[in-house]
Amino acid sequence: MKTLFIIIAAVVALLTGAFVWLSSTIKTDEAGIRKRIAEFDNCDHQKLLIDCRQMLSNRLCYTSEPSYKFNTLDPNIITLDPKIAQFGTNVPDTVRSLQPEFVIIRTDSVLIAGHYHGHIRSTRIGIIAWAPEMTETGTRKYINGLWYWNGTESQQSTKENY
Repeated sequence: MKTLFIIIAAVVALLTGAFVWLSSTIKTDEAGIRKRIAEFDNCDHQKLLIDCRQMLSNRLCYTSEPSYKFNTLDPNIITLDPKIAQFGTNVPDTVRSLQPEFVIIRTDSVLIAGHYHGHIRSTRIGIIAWAPEMTETGTRKYINGLWYWNGTESQQSTKENY
């Protein structure tokens, strides 16, 4: 009986420790995600939109990173991945300052992807800058043409593009 009690006490202690660790880790991940979103929320949205639209206008001077894991063969999609190759000097400081995971330049929009890699899960978030006169989608509108995207947006067109 004493052995059974010791085993039960050990299992309870182990489960309690695991629960405490998991709760702490989830809180840390949530704090990291909130911090990343705050960086997006507090940037100069007007300047970022102007710079992203400049990137759209000059899209042919950017070179897609061919080894990017989500790269498609579509020549209209340009992917810049600073982990594979440093951003060129033609990437605006407003984009660089957000420390993006990657940047996708399409014919109608620019996605600044700001993934958060946590202990439990990774969260795909970003800012989408739309070309003028385009139908805009995203999770939350900053200003006309510039949207926060939480990566789980139910609008199928946004999910398909990014």
